[in-house]
Amino acid sequence: MADWEKRHIVAAFLFELGHVERPPIKQAVVAHLGRIHPDLGAAVAQGLGLPAPGGGQVHSRTSPALSMTGQPRSVATRRSPS
Repeated sequence: MADWEKRHIVAAFLFELGHVERPPIKQAVVAHLGRIHPDLGAAVAQGLGLPAPGGGQVHSRTSPALSMTGQPRSVATRRSPS
């Protein structure tokens, strides 16, 4: 993903987790994010004022489908649900 997409994902997690009142739930989500990617877990933890989680193994496969960059920017490609 592009850097701006990574920042967007972190901001989205910070927004949603900012509404969570119970610290153990926030810590559990951050731990799961650390298993997905250590940088993601660390960035969200830092934004929430929590310790960074232990990192997981990072895979090296990529997929253009995971990125918004290069996707069509027109609503003409969207279909309404049937």
